[in-house]
Amino acid sequence: MQPGAFETNISNSRVSPDDERVLAGYADLMPHANAVFTGLSETAATRDSRDVAEAIFALAQQAAGTRPLRTPVPNDPGIAAFNDAVAPIQRDMLAAFGLDELLPKAAV
Repeated sequence: MQPGAFETNISNSRVSPDDERVLAGYADLMPHANAVFTGLSETAATRDSRDVAEAIFALAQQAAGTRPLRTPVPNDPGIAAFNDAVAPIQRDMLAAFGLDELLPKAAV
């Protein structure tokens, strides 16, 4: 399961570093990070987290060996292209660790 941005309480538990010197080292990046978090929050507010639960349920209904390596929710073209690009690496790593049984049957 590869959920995108959904409204949850996870960002409420985010903490800032205690070391002001370390934090100052990231000063140039903070406007960009804040823009990303703002964008994710705005996107998350438009989505229904039940979509993730429904996708998990749908995966559970699939026969073993037929489930995909990754299931993005929502399934947008950018994430799908990224997943397609890294799938061979993920398959090779799972096989190298002797975890072939986690691979979809068509991918083995």
